[in-house]
Amino acid sequence: MNHTPGLWKKMWSLWQESEVPPVRIIDFRFGKDIIQWPWYSLAQNKQVGYVNTPMQSTAYHLCSYLKDKDQELIAAYKIHAFLVANHMAEFPYHDLDHAMKKHGENLHGWWSPNSIHVLPYVQKDDYWVRARPYTNRMWREVVTRAATEWQAISQEWAVIRIPKFMDTDSPEYREIAEHSRKLHEEREHQEYLRLKKKFEQKG
Repeated sequence: MNHTPGLWKKMWSLWQESEVPPVRIIDFRFGKDIIQWPWYSLAQNKQVGYVNTPMQSTAYHLCSYLKDKDQELIAAYKIHAFLVANHMAEFPYHDLDHAMKKHGENLHGWWSPNSIHVLPYVQKDDYWVRARPYTNRMWREVVTRAATEWQAISQEWAVIRIPKFMDTDSPEYREIAEHSRKLHEEREHQEYLRLKKKFEQKG
């Protein structure tokens, strides 16, 4: 199905008017942060164990893959994520695909097939999501709802740049790798001392 001429331009304009702030990216704190948990609740002031693959993928996209990408692509991605998370399979995706292809991307491959839980939890009007069939005539309402949800995500959540998301050649990754190596060596040394003491006591 071909995209509707001019529709994405209207969607992109409305998204810009909504002034959706970016999700905050925060540095990983070695020794304090859990290495596998990228999502951080600003309201609870703690990491949250969203470790399923789609949620990990979204965190990676926001933290690394989409970093410094064109804002139009990021808008299309965020609307796409909103549609996936809210089970809006009936909505015409071809306009989003058209927008992504302008920047060398497409709708496929962001998450594994049949993924649903791609966004962190925020309170929202689930009745609206369940009650409606979706057509391209509803684009304004869909974009507005998507912007509202992403505004809430930006207020309530941040993404930690866990080592998995870092450039392996970056100074921060090398520093964490060195800390991890030293910690591993210290643990091995302590285990050696424990076993040595144990066998000396037996002797």
